[in-house]
Amino acid sequence: SLKNVNLYLNTDNGKLAGIAGQNSLTGNITKCNVSGTIKQESNKGMSGGIASYSSGNIYNSSNTASIVLNTYDEESAGVGGICGSSGISSIISGCINSGNISGENNSYYMYIGGIAGTKDSDSNEIGKITDCYNSGKISGRAKRLSIGGIVGYTFMTVENSYNIGEISGEATENLYIGKVIGRKYNSSITINNC
Repeated sequence: SLKNVNLYLNTDNGKLAGIAGQNSLTGNITKCNVSGTIKQESNKGMSGGIASYSSGNIYNSSNTASIVLNTYDEESAGVGGICGSSGISSIISGCINSGNISGENNSYYMYIGGIAGTKDSDSNEIGKITDCYNSGKISGRAKRLSIGGIVGYTFMTVENSYNIGEISGEATENLYIGKVIGRKYNSSITINNC
C-alpha cells in the first residue's frame, strides 16, 4: 500500500500514477492500494490511481486518492481511479475507486472514468473491465468529453461492475456522459450486468 502520497507533476508530456507510470503488456499489478492526492498539469498526458497507462493487468487493487489531470494541448487525455488508459489486452478486475476524479482539457478530447479513463485500441477481443466498483465523484470539462462512472470511453467488454458516485461534465462541443460508461466504440461492445 502507498498511503497519504502527495504527487504533483508539471511537464510537457506526462504519465503520473500512484504505483506505475506504465504497466507493460506482460505486467500484473495485484493487491495495491493508494491514498492521498495525485495532480498533473501538462500539455498532454494521462493519470491514474494505480497506473497511468496499462497494457498489462490490474487485479484486486483500490484507490482512495483524489486525482486531478489538467491538459492544454490538442491531444487526447485520460484519467481514471485505477488507470488513465488501458491497452488492447488489459484486464482490470476486482478493483475499487472511492477517490474523487477530475479532468480538464479545453482544447481537445478528455476521457474520465471511476475505474479507467479510456481503452486506447479499436479492438475488444481480449481486454475487459470486470467486477469493479466506483463510489468517487467524477467530474470534467473539455472541448469533447466522455465521462462515466466506470469508464469514459470503451472499446472493451465491461461486466459485473457498478457506480454509485456522482458524475458531472461540461463540453463546448461533444458531451458523452453515463452512470457506468460515457461512450462505447460501437454496438458490438459487450456491457453485461452493470
